[in-house]
Amino acid sequence: MTIDESNWLDSKVIECQNCGQKLHWLWHSPMYDESFFYCTQCPKRVEVSNYDGVVLSLRKLAIEKAEAAGDKEWSGRLYLLVENKLANCECGGRFKYDAPRRCLRCFSVLTQSEPGRDVWPPESPDEKLSPDYQSLSSPMESLIKTENIWLT
Repeated sequence: MTIDESNWLDSKVIECQNCGQKLHWLWHSPMYDESFFYCTQCPKRVEVSNYDGVVLSLRKLAIEKAEAAGDKEWSGRLYLLVENKLANCECGGRFKYDAPRRCLRCFSVLTQSEPGRDVWPPESPDEKLSPDYQSLSSPMESLIKTENIWLT
């Protein structure tokens, strides 16, 4: 199998099977120092820094629990611990590492969903998201939560 180095994130355009919206679909960059946790009910996501103090404490706990169980795999435990500490989404959903990705227009689950893939608005100037749709009336940044992410 040959890897296309010019497209190492496997970037492609996909289409929502519900509303036909075209979306940009790619692998999460391994050079990005954050993990994404997606809402279970809307397309919003939380970006959690690998160096956040809460994450560092939870990583230590995940490693200890894995070692106590004789398991070398601790990342799955870490994701569960982080999920339990994240505040709910404004829509009432929960942020989960493996939540299915959703269309940015109609919020339907994308059948192509898989953890590690990210959804972005289309890059083509010809492909516009519906401006009258509530979730898309503001820039993409409104769908990314980076502040007040932890339960208090």
